[in-house]
Amino acid sequence: MTSHTPFFGELYLRSTRPFLGDRLSDREAGYLAHAFGSVAGLPPGPILDLGCGHGRHVARLQGRVAGGRPVVGIDFDRHSLRSREGAFPAVRGDLRALPFATRSAGGAYAWYSTLFVFDDPVQRAILAEVARVLRPGAPLILQTLPRERLERNPTSTWAGELPDGSRLEEQNRFDPDTGRDEGIRKLTTPDGRVLSAHYFIRYYRVAELQDLLSDAGFTVRWIHGGLGGEPVTAESADLIMGVERNG
Repeated sequence: MTSHTPFFGELYLRSTRPFLGDRLSDREAGYLAHAFGSVAGLPPGPILDLGCGHGRHVARLQGRVAGGRPVVGIDFDRHSLRSREGAFPAVRGDLRALPFATRSAGGAYAWYSTLFVFDDPVQRAILAEVARVLRPGAPLILQTLPRERLERNPTSTWAGELPDGSRLEEQNRFDPDTGRDEGIRKLTTPDGRVLSAHYFIRYYRVAELQDLLSDAGFTVRWIHGGLGGEPVTAESADLIMGVERNG
């Protein structure tokens, strides 16, 4: 029987976790620890993982951020929070109404295109909300894919078996007019359940993303195309942008 479930929840966690192993998560957490540590005068307050999921970054960053400050996860999905890795502080909440006081956080990050699964008006509202809770001078680190990579390869299909015996099938198509990569993901579990959902990710050109962040009160400090700090190209594995909350 097919269950048309929300994309984020059991379907998302079971279908993505096998591809986000320890080696990749260790490297990404290392990048984040170094990036926050390189910010001169990092403001006081916790670091927020916006859309922490099962916490693969939060767990690895505890005790590694400058000054030993805590890293706090926030996610709306109860399933992911119940399945989180290790022990770390986390709260259930909506990115559109963050459960944190104004100017209380010393930094934040959102990995794996977490902030880009919303319509443009909601996207702007979320960035304004993130700006609200950050102290002046606090860094925000965002990771996604270069839009040019999607433009070169606008369609994709994948099917295969996961380590738990589930079968994953996915089809994607990028629309350059809307900047949205639309996908359908179907997971058939070993006990015969079928979880299926439609989703999209919004991809921006670098200049568009800079304008969006500027409107929300941020200044861009660096742009990387990978975990080694390399420049962004159409073939880059990542688009990582480090921005600073204006005073």
